[in-house]
Order: sequence, then C-alpha cells, then structure tokens
Amino acid sequence: DEFIATARNAVCGGAEAIGFQICQLKKEFRTEENYRNMFAHAGDKPIYITNYDRGFSERDADEELAEGLKFALKCGADLADIPGDMFHKEKYQLTKDKAAREKQMRLIDEIHSMGKQALMSSHIFEFRSADELTEIAEEQIRRGADVVKMVTASNTEAELLENLKSESVLKSRISKPFLFLSTGAHCKKHRMLGPYFGSCMWLTVYEYGAIDNKEQPLLKSVKIIRDNFDVTPHIRSEK
Repeated sequence: DEFIATARNAVCGGAEAIGFQICQLKKEFRTEENYRNMFAHAGDKPIYITNYDRGFSERDADEELAEGLKFALKCGADLADIPGDMFHKEKYQLTKDKAAREKQMRLIDEIHSMGKQALMSSHIFEFRSADELTEIAEEQIRRGADVVKMVTASNTEAELLENLKSESVLKSRISKPFLFLSTGAHCKKHRMLGPYFGSCMWLTVYEYGAIDNKEQPLLKSVKIIRDNFDVTPHIRSEK
C-alpha cells in the first residue's frame, strides 16, 4: 500500500520512472500478484529495482538476491541493479574474483534474455578521480551493464567541483548511460547538478520517510529547478 501511494503521488508529481527497493518489502508480500498490482500503479513509467543485502533481505545469499531481482523483472520491472561485488563481497563493490565476474555476466545475460536491462553499481563512498571512475565504468560495461552507477564522496567543495568536472569527462569517455552520485557534506549539490554535466538521471525521493535517504533531493525540488532552469540537461531519452 505504501508503494502504491508513493508511486501514484510521484507520478502525479512528475516522476518519469519509479524506484523500488525489494529489500524493504517483507518476503510474504513478494508475490506475483502483489508485484503486478504494485507496478501497475506506476502506469507506463519504467520500474528500477534494487535488492541489496539489507532490510528484509539482510541475511539472503547473493544467489537469493539475484533470484529476487529476476522474479520482480518477470512481474513487470524494467531495470535491475546488480552490485559490482555480487557473489564475492569486496570493500569498494567491484569484485576482482573471476568466478564472481562470470556469474555476474551470466546473470546479466539472463536479464537481457528476458528483454530487460541491468544497471551495475559500485558504492565506494570515497572520492575518486575521473580516470579511476572511467576504469570502474569500463569494467562494469565489460560485464554487460546497460547503465553504470558509481557513488563516491563530496566531503569538501574541492571534491564537489572535481566531481562535476568528472561528470563531463565521463560523458565524453563512457559508451553507456551512467549515474554518478556522491555522499558527504556537499553531495546534494552534486546530485542536483549532475545531470546537467553528464549523469543520465536524477535519483530522488517523493518525500523524506523513515527509510528514505536524506541525501537524495526531493522530486518536487528537482522538478522546480529542471522546469525553470533554461539549460538542457544531459538526460538520455531512452527508457
């Protein structure tokens, strides 16, 4: 019910896609009937899903998390988030383990065979240079990602300015759509401005609830800026 209410409010508020965290839904409610009913309330908007090892999925093995993603895709979701260290946990969330990489690629192949897309994410939470970000993005693409996602840090104004510069550099180097975010004291400016420099989307929340990331900007705030800022952002038109 909370998903349905939020999705409807967000669509009415101008959202162009809906994000759904599977791990925040109790397992007894993860049925095909519930998923299809929930996703129907997003209308024609794409559904971006994550199933991280937290919340009600905290104790799940990576294989279970992957199955949860595939099931939700089968029920109508469109884009699945594959952590870069799925099947072999590593600090900066981009595993170097060969067997894990191969399992990731097989999972992404399965997702593609369903007619769906895969986003690969690396939550680093530390500042990285444009060259380092390029290496991460290229590795995610080698594993089959249709969209790449990296989360670093903007702890100082200097890091913020470098991150905005990196957005532009990545735009010229990366062959796939990318979402580059950061955490830290100056991260909200990065999240607000990123799509004007290269990121493929704004990641927002409809409102700040108990489990919502307070670093993410509000949908209504982003929409006001986008609709009244006479500069075309670098948002790709493809769903």
